[in-house]
Amino acid sequence: MESNRLTVLMVEDNPGDVYLVREMLQTEGEERIDLLTTNRISGAIQILSESRIDAVLLDLGLPDENGLETVKKLREASETIPIVILSGLEDEKMAVTAIQMGAQDFLVKGTISGLLLTRSIFYAIKRKEMDQQLYHLAFHDPLTNLANRKLFYERIDRSIQWSERHRKSMALVFLDLNDFKAINDSFGHTAGDTLLKEVARRLQHALRRTDTIARVGGDEFAIILDDVVDTHDVGLIVRHLLDAITLPYELDPDMVSISVSVGISLYPLDGRTPEELVRKADRAMYQTKESGVTQFRFYNNEMERSERNRRRLQEEIGQAIRDGDLRLFYQPKLNLRNGEIFGMEALIRWSHRGRGLLLPEHFLPAIQGTELIVSLGDWVIHEAVRQMDQWRKSSLLLPVSVNVDVLQLKKPEFLEKLKSVLLAFPDVPPQSLELEILETTAMGEFPEIRALFDTIHREGVGLSLDDFGTGYSSLAYLKNLPFDTLKIDRSFVMDMVLNREDLAIIESVASLANIFERTVIAEGMEKPEYGAVLLRLGCDRAQGFAIARPMPADEVPLWMEKWAENASRTIAFTTQSEISDIALLNAQTHHLEWIQDILANPGRNGNQSSVSPSILSLHDPVQAWLEGPGQDRYGILPAFREIRLLDKMIQDTGRTLSEQNASGESAAALETTLKILSAKDVLLGKYAELQKEFLLSSLLSGNAS
Repeated sequence: MESNRLTVLMVEDNPGDVYLVREMLQTEGEERIDLLTTNRISGAIQILSESRIDAVLLDLGLPDENGLETVKKLREASETIPIVILSGLEDEKMAVTAIQMGAQDFLVKGTISGLLLTRSIFYAIKRKEMDQQLYHLAFHDPLTNLANRKLFYERIDRSIQWSERHRKSMALVFLDLNDFKAINDSFGHTAGDTLLKEVARRLQHALRRTDTIARVGGDEFAIILDDVVDTHDVGLIVRHLLDAITLPYELDPDMVSISVSVGISLYPLDGRTPEELVRKADRAMYQTKESGVTQFRFYNNEMERSERNRRRLQEEIGQAIRDGDLRLFYQPKLNLRNGEIFGMEALIRWSHRGRGLLLPEHFLPAIQGTELIVSLGDWVIHEAVRQMDQWRKSSLLLPVSVNVDVLQLKKPEFLEKLKSVLLAFPDVPPQSLELEILETTAMGEFPEIRALFDTIHREGVGLSLDDFGTGYSSLAYLKNLPFDTLKIDRSFVMDMVLNREDLAIIESVASLANIFERTVIAEGMEKPEYGAVLLRLGCDRAQGFAIARPMPADEVPLWMEKWAENASRTIAFTTQSEISDIALLNAQTHHLEWIQDILANPGRNGNQSSVSPSILSLHDPVQAWLEGPGQDRYGILPAFREIRLLDKMIQDTGRTLSEQNASGESAAALETTLKILSAKDVLLGKYAELQKEFLLSSLLSGNAS
């Protein structure tokens, strides 16, 4: 079978429907689609196990299964096959449920054309591919390809269950690289990433395939060791790991050695839940780190002292909330196209009476998962709305977004508290407040939290999906949750100039936001030149140090005045010439018009050599650009060379089409038309690649200089 052909399995017990679908596919997708059929779900499952199938067309009423259970059975048989449902009923509720169960599309028989059906199949395949990519991103660290934190916790739970059933022990090992920041500072982040990937490779090589290795933090790894005998057994394994990962690393042109700190907890000795084992392994690791040498420690009761210190810090934070020692700082959000500040994000700070101003990473981890995070969250919402009211009295209308913790959202009284704050400040429109919710929170609480999100939205308060791209969000999930804004995680933005995958992720998120009519904001815009990159990728809103650092509320009005005066000079990335190459866009437009004219005027008056004058005239500027400015500006880039080849191929195919139509060869002309349409789609993709290649090469050459 040719690699560009698709095999579609139709599961349908009505021969008439099979005949109609086959006819439609032969009309619209003859060159690309082979259709297999079966009239039972059991037959479909067997075919899926024996053959390569690209997509399934599924009827919901079959002799051996009926209703949405058919979708469930197919999903159990194959998680990777895209499903398009063909139903005789126009049932919106059933359609939504089917999509949530894993189908990619829902079509009603009798209302579809061959073109719609063909497109639906191709789009279903593409959507499934994107879902699988997002799924992999959700459960694996993009740098090392190890399990991420989410998958790690699932594996711990599974290991505990297995150990309990078989009355075995297991060990949890936390490993942290010492002074990793110094490596980044000395050799650069690219070298740091190289080191992390090599650490991951050595860990995988040194452990059994059945052991789970995860990257759970920037330079922190976690390992699950199943079926261990005792501490001596675990100690031997960990020493072997240390021998492997402390050998020197080559960071061209230097050799670098690292030290690590390791903490270990044991099941069932140190705990019987994932949270308890993780907490105690983490405590043991930090005890090791304080010693300053590469070694490992098992958790012991003496480490409860550090737990007492944590509780003491919690008491201090509680007192700080009561005494008013917490502050909100505000970071502006910028519209990159017009230079306007369209809102602020409220960020917590602690004005500690002995240690000065503390950033959240110095105190928030101590209260995660406790009632203090709820009290703090309530205070943040109240303070942000109060501050908006103060600004409005001085004619400064600034919307503010605040971060909300999952524990806060779970509280039954959360909604009433939110309403009471808005009632206390009636001059502040609810639309001015936006709640930022971590993507992993929203996904993990999907069944319970949907109704709350809907109610919040009806109250007029905005919802933002924070750190988007770090969790798993299916298209159905985005479609059904009422988020107004997607915030691209700063980790993608900060490395996008040197990482093509990050560029692709940002462009994909921006595209998804556009499809679902959401606003998209990029966090972590640390350099002004990032603005031009974001704009070209379709993201026109951002926040980060290149715009402004977080500032106290009383500094915001003066900063806003200065911004209004100097925005055009301060932000160099808003000029049209830097946003896009106009000549390139014009060439792309002329190219498309030329192809459309070929298809609209394929031949004249039976003259086989006749070609429309407008076709020639439309191609003149394209030819001039390809041979002149385009060649000068983009000639060394692969995408430009492919555009030239495609252009030549379309010219030749257009002449063939003209001759076929002039001599009445309708079947051959249809085949040639499909080739031109396919080439047009490829050409559009190559223009997009060309813009990205040129952008990346420009930025890299700029960095090099």
